[in-house]
Amino acid sequence: MSDAALSARATAGEVPADALRCSMAHVLWAIALGRPWAVDELNLERHRRLRLKRWPDFGSLERRDTFLRVASQLIREPTSLDHLLAAHPARQADVLALLAGCRLCGWLDVTETFDKDAPTRRDAPARGPLHAAMGKLRRALGMGSHG
Repeated sequence: MSDAALSARATAGEVPADALRCSMAHVLWAIALGRPWAVDELNLERHRRLRLKRWPDFGSLERRDTFLRVASQLIREPTSLDHLLAAHPARQADVLALLAGCRLCGWLDVTETFDKDAPTRRDAPARGPLHAAMGKLRRALGMGSHG
């Protein structure tokens, strides 16, 4: 839709659907994904732990498979830029684009702690009676055993 058509419809009292979906986050996200990023441009200390303050709205924002993996990792456990780049060597451009978008939108938190080593994985919680009951229910419904 052209700018002229948007302004004509908005001045007539009708707000177009395209204008409703556009927010500052959408604009900043588009800027971040619109060009390649160098590590130095992010202005992040490479060993400082990073975490996401909130999950990006991937329902309306452009996303890539790497974005989902990295965002999940940053929500689960803060980690450093170096660790993220090492974990996704073939997709470093995507990692940097996601971090740039989150940083521009204010969703990236740089913690006070440094990552001396790669973060260790947390042990899964012990399976309790609810897990056993769900397994029985899945088998009874013919969904197979998942655990």
